[in-house]
Amino acid sequence: MKTTKKSFESFKKYCREYQKEFGLMHYTLYFELGECEGFAHNNVGDMYVATITLNHKYNKEDYADSTHEECLKDTARHEMLHVIIGKLYYLAFRRHASSSEILSADEEAVSIMENLLGEVK
Repeated sequence: MKTTKKSFESFKKYCREYQKEFGLMHYTLYFELGECEGFAHNNVGDMYVATITLNHKYNKEDYADSTHEECLKDTARHEMLHVIIGKLYYLAFRRHASSSEILSADEEAVSIMENLLGEVK
């Protein structure tokens, strides 16, 4: 099935909601409707920029257990979780990443996750 413009707009809205909820407002997000593996894919760069691609077509049977809106929202959350660890992923593939850059990105991801989980009770 083809992804509609309305579905694409809903997906972007959900991503921006999770961006705010997860404390990722320092990221610039770009969205594409195109071809990718799976329902969505993202690419996070060094300078707090993420490009998130929603597949322009999908197999409806793969998402039969949920409504289309639930699928869009779950996919948006999944992609925004990738943004949290995206800088680590980027540095891991960079040839000259320093240990301090990797440690900094690691601490940043952990801090975001701590904020999401709340205080230990």
